[in-house]
Amino acid sequence: MDVLSRSLAAWLVTAGGCAALIASLRFFVRARAVGETLSRKLLHTGCGLLYLLCWPLYDLRWPWSPVLCASAPALATLHFLLVGLGLQSDPELVKSFTRRGERSELLLGPAPYGCIHVAATLAYWQGAPAGVLVIAVLCAGDGLADILGRRMGQSNKWAHNRDKSRAGTLAFFIGAALAAFAALEFAAAKGLVSHRLSRLT
Repeated sequence: MDVLSRSLAAWLVTAGGCAALIASLRFFVRARAVGETLSRKLLHTGCGLLYLLCWPLYDLRWPWSPVLCASAPALATLHFLLVGLGLQSDPELVKSFTRRGERSELLLGPAPYGCIHVAATLAYWQGAPAGVLVIAVLCAGDGLADILGRRMGQSNKWAHNRDKSRAGTLAFFIGAALAAFAALEFAAAKGLVSHRLSRLT
């Protein structure tokens, strides 16, 4: 398979996988099997980690690979921005991925997440571990902090910020550390980065 064909196939897997996850979460919210808040965090966590898994599918020698790869979250982010700004209507998207059912919330959650994914991909595609670490920590750390914090943090709120809990903070650090380690090992094994924590002594 030539470079272009491989990269286009990789893009289809990337975009198709993320679109399938978004569609699945919307379906579960419609069926009331998953709440809007949990759906929102599963979107952040799942799409980001799935996105990272797709990086090695691209031809790492082709200079346009990071641009093509980043275009997948860029398109999703554009959709969130258009809906959040009221330039496009998608009531189901708003219901599924916002806390209070207000479209402007898409501009404060999904859209910035998507922008970070795009920026990390373009700036740190290969060699430096920063891009992989940023996405892994953002997705797993923040996602677990919110999910577990809401379920286990009602009785252990921080005195200086009653919106946050010790359980959520601990979940963030544990989730972020584990995700960062796993993502870095995966990226190193696939030739994306040269750093490997398991080899540091």
